[in-house]
Amino acid sequence: MQEIEQSQGLLFPLQRILAELEEDLCWRQQETDSLLLVLRHRHEEPTRIRIRTSGPEHRADAFLNLVRLRFEQQPLRAPVVSLQLSVKRFLGREADTGQDLLGETQDLNEAWHTLMSRLQARLGDQALQQLSPQADHRPERAWSASGFTTVKFFFRHGYTSSCFLSPGDQPCLMIASAMFEGASE
Repeated sequence: MQEIEQSQGLLFPLQRILAELEEDLCWRQQETDSLLLVLRHRHEEPTRIRIRTSGPEHRADAFLNLVRLRFEQQPLRAPVVSLQLSVKRFLGREADTGQDLLGETQDLNEAWHTLMSRLQARLGDQALQQLSPQADHRPERAWSASGFTTVKFFFRHGYTSSCFLSPGDQPCLMIASAMFEGASE
């Protein structure tokens, strides 16, 4: 059994494993948003590396890029004698829609997921924040930063071109006569 001392040496076997995973996910018409990579060492405890994407993914090259970024952040602490890749969560695949956002795909959701996944892999899971609206009339308190969970916020609410645009016409809930009466004393 040969030991691998550099993380770059793990990329070739991982590429083959991830290609097989991609074929299996395509055949099942499923995706996943997390992988667990366990690197076993001869005289140390195994290293567990969780690779998370911001949304469902099935492409081997996307996972390989995330693994490569994670290896850049976290070098091997000991030579690796074996590796194990496991997937615990399978998600149904959605139909592709939308226009090109980042030049790599025709699906807006997939482009956002790719961007956020790359940022998470490069900066760490806790580095990304998202703005969340708060029930406060003061502008300085109307928004707060919270942990990043998913980019589906923009698309779940129907925002396709800008997050500040309304998803459609909405009726005014005020009574017309109340608007013309003026302030009450």
